[in-house]
Amino acid sequence: EKSDEKAVAEQERTEELNDQNSDEKFMKVLTGDCEKKAELWDQRSKSRTEELTAITEAMEAIKKGAAPNYKANKKLVGLQTSESASHITPKAHWVWVEDAAAMPQKTASIGAASFLQIRGSSLRGAAHEGIAASQAVAVRKVHELL
Repeated sequence: EKSDEKAVAEQERTEELNDQNSDEKFMKVLTGDCEKKAELWDQRSKSRTEELTAITEAMEAIKKGAAPNYKANKKLVGLQTSESASHITPKAHWVWVEDAAAMPQKTASIGAASFLQIRGSSLRGAAHEGIAASQAVAVRKVHELL
């Protein structure tokens, strides 16, 4: 009876030691993962801080350098005469070509549409419109800062 109790106690002790060893191994792995993630977080945080510092410095430079000169362009309007502008030749020339036969049902309902108007409704065109809208927002924010 005592030998059975001793055998059961030794078996329980062995199981406990195995569980403890497994827990310690898991804790080492977990600690290593946490340390790696903390290091990566620190790197990202440092990058974001540097980006914010650069943005702040750029905004200050714009406020000091460009803002006072923003209205200077109004004074430059009209300085160029028609003589000096006449020697400039255009680099590209676009000609409107109507092609109603290619899209009879579209042109009948909405009138003649240009190639850019048709492509603007596609997904690629929608992406370009989104970029243009975000650029317009950025320009508006810069103007607000000035």
